[in-house]
Amino acid sequence: MNMSLTEVTVAFKRALEGLGFSLGDYEDAARMIAWSEAHGLGGLQMAQSALPHLAPGTGPIKLFEDSDARAVIDADGGSVLFCGGQAVDLAYANAQQVNLSVVVLNDCRNRKLVMERLSNCGRRGMNCLAYWRDEGASPIEHVVSVAAGESLPDYRHYRVERRDGVDTRTLYIVCSNNAELVAAHSSRYLREIVGGEVRVPAAQLALSYNASLDQGLGVNEELRASLNRLIEKILVESTDRTVLGAE
Repeated sequence: MNMSLTEVTVAFKRALEGLGFSLGDYEDAARMIAWSEAHGLGGLQMAQSALPHLAPGTGPIKLFEDSDARAVIDADGGSVLFCGGQAVDLAYANAQQVNLSVVVLNDCRNRKLVMERLSNCGRRGMNCLAYWRDEGASPIEHVVSVAAGESLPDYRHYRVERRDGVDTRTLYIVCSNNAELVAAHSSRYLREIVGGEVRVPAAQLALSYNASLDQGLGVNEELRASLNRLIEKILVESTDRTVLGAE
């Protein structure tokens, strides 16, 4: 069944509220999912696989190292839906104080969904870079970059050589007012491409978004049922509170 972008966003807001997300967090998370799907990046599939692991009551992220130039955060196995927005906002704020700011988000799932928050950061006039590595049978590096003033990122992924001891759940977020510093960081820290490079430029993301506005977003029945169960939980709890308040 197809739903509009607005309908999908609202459904996820209410469903994530049912999972225990706070007001600001469920609004950010819903936008991240809907944005990713609307731009052809598979946001609904990622969200569907993430929902069973989004346990209510997940605690706050833990900041282990904090300076304007570098911050290290432990997501404790949580989804980027919980902590990605906070990590990007921290990188943005720190980059206002130093030439280049790096936030390392450790032990984090669903990292690709952070792209919407990076786009928001670019619209606010900041050069942004994010990268992460999947160390499977064929290790893959993912790279997202947004130029200051742009509203859409460029995304690419490619095969890299295997390295021992690489944390497969780390997300690196880099912000700077100086595009050359971001490029220099990329040259220093990104791994050499050994094959299979795929590029998704901003223009392609824009085409997918325009198509989604015309055609809507396809939501499968299993995901719809999961969202409806969570939304019903909110409705039941709201009714119970109303009844208790009237007694």
